[in-house]
Amino acid sequence: MYLLVTPVRNEEDNIPDLIESVRNQSITPLLWVFADDNSTDATAHLIKQAMKQRDYIHYIKSGEVLQYGHSSYAKTVRAGFSFAVNYAIKKGIAYDYLGLLDADAVPEKTYFEKLIHALQASEKLGIVSGQLYLVRKGKHKPENLGNWPRGPARLHKRQCFEEIGGWPESTNPDTVSNIKAELRGWQIGRVMSAKCIHKRKVSSKGGVWYRYSDVGKGAYYLNYHPVYALLNGLYIMMTNVRFYCGIAYLLAYFKALLRKDVQYHDAEITKYFSQSVARLKKKIKVRITNKLKGSIGIGLSL
Repeated sequence: MYLLVTPVRNEEDNIPDLIESVRNQSITPLLWVFADDNSTDATAHLIKQAMKQRDYIHYIKSGEVLQYGHSSYAKTVRAGFSFAVNYAIKKGIAYDYLGLLDADAVPEKTYFEKLIHALQASEKLGIVSGQLYLVRKGKHKPENLGNWPRGPARLHKRQCFEEIGGWPESTNPDTVSNIKAELRGWQIGRVMSAKCIHKRKVSSKGGVWYRYSDVGKGAYYLNYHPVYALLNGLYIMMTNVRFYCGIAYLLAYFKALLRKDVQYHDAEITKYFSQSVARLKKKIKVRITNKLKGSIGIGLSL
């Protein structure tokens, strides 16, 4: 039913749990490609050991050495999907879905079955993921990530994947693929009953400041209008317990703007974000109104 791609770089601590979780899936992948972004630990050895036990597992290694980050991640994932699709065509493997599973994700036994059922139930649904959970003090804490499907454990309907041009080679591939799907009339979402443990918080490498700086750089890369970026930074300050997250975001965005860093040139993505300014203004207005109502106990009209 589905092809699966997992990008890896120095994931020896996560590989055993990952392989066990996929092996125990109620619906296992027809083909599972590990795309290695030049690991220097035992990652490759562990995968090759698993290949001896599961003939649907394949391993490829990137020939390009890049600094770790979203850009190298996107290139590695795209290479993995390219290999998976070409191999499936060559071997006559019929598939309906294409999945992405990060090495630090551990899906429950029926995870992909639930995602497949959701895609089958709706003709217009093109991309889905489940609910990600962090383990904190022995308890599972859901990550508050909005309604869009998340990258660490997602599934694409084949037609949708092909229409958006496959996995985008962008520093923000999740965002780009979600937008491109919606612009083509596809619905996207999350299956809340599908549970996946995420060992590492989304974009958490390097700490909170680094994470939001990375998001700010990504916003510039995606051609966010300065007004939209400013509003988005303010919104982050208003909605995040750590208000400095918004500062990290804004500093990174405007530093990139002043340096005139390289940007992702895609007309429909640029247009999408230029139209998002009004939507974000509305969200901020609602947020401010609600805060003022709560603080003084009366209705306000702004």
